[in-house]
Amino acid sequence: MSFFNSQHQFYCGVDLHAKTLHVCVVDSQGEKRLHKNCQCQDVDTFLEALQPFATTWSWAASKPSTGSGCST
Repeated sequence: MSFFNSQHQFYCGVDLHAKTLHVCVVDSQGEKRLHKNCQCQDVDTFLEALQPFATTWSWAASKPSTGSGCST
């Protein structure tokens, strides 16, 4: 397991429910940068919403579309 000794540029939290998820990204100063609700089946829209913050996230890969988009 890797441990980090420095502050990150962004922090992400995901609240996962049976059919929906809520994602929030804040920057290192605590400013909210993304705040969205998505359908769990819509992996593409979820990943697209995170893409601007994914400079070092190796898991942010394309997945097949299966549903409708996120809402603010």
